[in-house]
Formats: sequence, C-alpha cells, structure tokens
Amino acid sequence: MEHRLQTALTNCFAPTHIGPNETHFAGLLDDLGVRYRQQTVIGHYNVDFTLEELPVVIEVVSGGGDANSRAIKFERSKLVLNSGWHLFELRLTSDKGCRPLTLDGAEKIIADANTLGSTPPATGKYRVFRGDGRRVSLRGANRERWAAIGAL
Repeated sequence: MEHRLQTALTNCFAPTHIGPNETHFAGLLDDLGVRYRQQTVIGHYNVDFTLEELPVVIEVVSGGGDANSRAIKFERSKLVLNSGWHLFELRLTSDKGCRPLTLDGAEKIIADANTLGSTPPATGKYRVFRGDGRRVSLRGANRERWAAIGAL
C-alpha cells in the first residue's frame, strides 16, 4: 500500500491531527444535529469534515502556510473537486485577525451545503466562508492570497 494512503488511513482511524478550531466546529455541528465525519480519506489525503448526507467537504483553515503547504492544499483541493465533492473552506484568519467560529456561522454554512447538495460541484470551484458564515469575495488581491483553485 502506498505510504501516503497508509498514513491517511491511520489518521482517519486514530485522528491525532484534529486541532482546536476543528474540535470547536465539530461541537457546533453537534449542536445543530448535523451528521458528519472527521478526517475522511479522499484519495491519499484526509479532509477535515465531510457531511454524511451531502457531498460536501469542509476544510477549516486558520493560517496561510508555507509554499509546500499551499502546494499540498492545491493538489488536495483538485482531488476533492474531481472526486465529485463540493469544497467549502472555512477561513478563520484575515488581515483583521482571527474570525471566531459561531453557531450562526455554522448554520449559514450548512444552509449553503443543503442548497448545493443535490447539484454536482462546479469544476475547479469552491466556496470560502468566514467563521461567522459570511462568504468571502475572492476578487483581486484576495483571489491571489486565498484561492487555491478559484472560488465561486
């Protein structure tokens, strides 16, 4: 078995790579009664969340990362999108600092997921949200700074 796939499977069954923001978001989803999985294996990558009843992946991002991290994010995003999933990026940082995760924000994100759940994902497109559930417009400088592929 390929080493990267073996590592992804290990992380799925013994989830040691779940950070505090992911734990908090999981609690909000629990409060909303949303069924989800953490550290789901897609290809040889683990994604933060998948919704059990919808083809939606939610990645919680709290930093920009180095060039290697951005390259991995780009490849993972392409794989997720090409595998038939909608990809939501929950962006917790911006020029103005950290954006807290809120219950209202989680409700808005899940409402968007429910709206999109019955439609196929747009090729090469994903959605970016702040912790309060507002969509982030990725135009101009924001597109270059935040987009891995190209956001809707």
